[in-house]
Amino acid sequence: MKSVFTTILLLVTLVVSAAEKSSCTNPPPATITGVSVLPDKRTLTVRYEVSGRAHEERVALTNDVAEFRCCQWMGEWGIAIAASTKSGDFFYTAFYLTGQPVKARTWKIPAPVGRSQLLGVANTGGDSLVITAVRHGRDGPGNTYGPDQFSGWMFVDNCPGAGIGEVFPFAVAPKTPGKSK
Repeated sequence: MKSVFTTILLLVTLVVSAAEKSSCTNPPPATITGVSVLPDKRTLTVRYEVSGRAHEERVALTNDVAEFRCCQWMGEWGIAIAASTKSGDFFYTAFYLTGQPVKARTWKIPAPVGRSQLLGVANTGGDSLVITAVRHGRDGPGNTYGPDQFSGWMFVDNCPGAGIGEVFPFAVAPKTPGKSK
């Protein structure tokens, strides 16, 4: 019985060791060389290198891109992109950069209504993403946010492949002169 258990343990160790060395589970790292908006204004192109070879992926959106931010995702193996459109919608995607063609799917962020400026996207560990947008209002004509108010939202997705996440709105009240906290 002891020798059967030892044999099984040895086989499991060999299989796990082989899987860890597999190119499927540990692809070579990718170097992102550029992300830009194509002339159609609705498509982002991601340029990157894997093992010294240049590759390109495209991310299509439904409206013209107003701004975008990107970061490495899953270490050096992927990219995460957040983008806003001129119609005021926000989208994001995350995918591996393997050198093979990918159909990059985008998900709409259920952001609060109102104009916000995309601040950034970050891969906070594992595959989790945090996307942030802000708006700042000052006293004056046409100010709809209140006197010197700073507000925005943070979107957190702990599993971008499923496109499920949660929005956390925030507002920072203006500081009253002469008072601290």
